[in-house]
Amino acid sequence: MTDPISVPPAESAVLAQWSSDALTPLVSICCTTFNHGEFIRDAVHGFLIQKTSFPFEIIVHDDASTDGTTEILEELRSIYPRLIRLVVQDENQWSKGCRLLANHVFTLARGKYIAVCDGDDFWVDPRKLQLQVDFLETNQDFVLCFTDSQGVIEDTQEVTQLTARRQDLSSLELQSTTSLFTSSACFRNEIKIWPDQLTRAPYGDLVMWSLLGDFGKGKFISEAQPIRQRVHPAGVHSMQSKNDQVANAVITNALLAAYRLEERESALALLHVQNIILLSIKLYGLRLGTSMLYRALRKLRLVKA
Repeated sequence: MTDPISVPPAESAVLAQWSSDALTPLVSICCTTFNHGEFIRDAVHGFLIQKTSFPFEIIVHDDASTDGTTEILEELRSIYPRLIRLVVQDENQWSKGCRLLANHVFTLARGKYIAVCDGDDFWVDPRKLQLQVDFLETNQDFVLCFTDSQGVIEDTQEVTQLTARRQDLSSLELQSTTSLFTSSACFRNEIKIWPDQLTRAPYGDLVMWSLLGDFGKGKFISEAQPIRQRVHPAGVHSMQSKNDQVANAVITNALLAAYRLEERESALALLHVQNIILLSIKLYGLRLGTSMLYRALRKLRLVKA
């Protein structure tokens, strides 16, 4: 496993590699963090080591951290004032039910492309962004690309296998909430208004892939080194029980089904209903799962009461 980068390049060295004006970034790196004081330097350092021919900006959204994360970010911004933009919440948005932070972060992005990374994950390959942008620039039918990821158990530093897709994805596969490694993704900045009714979906990343699937396909970039995803007690997803993960996926698919119905996209709504069927049976068993599904369908007005 590659160790986190301890000494990133100076700001002048990052700016010097670019062939165009840094005031017009091609890529906006968007990082969300909350109480990642132990990890946030590694995340930001992973952005700063990127070797690109194009300018990028770094937008970090701090969801009202209380463990010193904000102070670390302020220090980093003072060292890299032309690269880092910092958004600090006064109140924690996650605890208020806002799961999809797109309207707090993505709407600030000036880049043609957006790359995302959680504050407790980090990149180790300095070619990551260049590989992804080079592909998207020459393949207009793809809306996003992503790389592999390795899980790192924080206590032991043991590398663990993570579950997600490691292959190219069709538009339909993205729309139907296929899971991929979130902190590895780079996508076109196509969605200017993110639907308010989806902001409370437990899995905001699945919402993102579904909406982006409206604009194209997904490419797995196998040439890049895997990103690192930490598995630790404060991890929102990795430490959830399997039942909780399935239940959150059911809720996310239900919200997406309702949204697609509102948009008169019944075929896509039925895809999410199909996911709910399979997930409900997995979580509750055939009889109870079928009963809960029927109630969900009635609520969505797909069957009569």
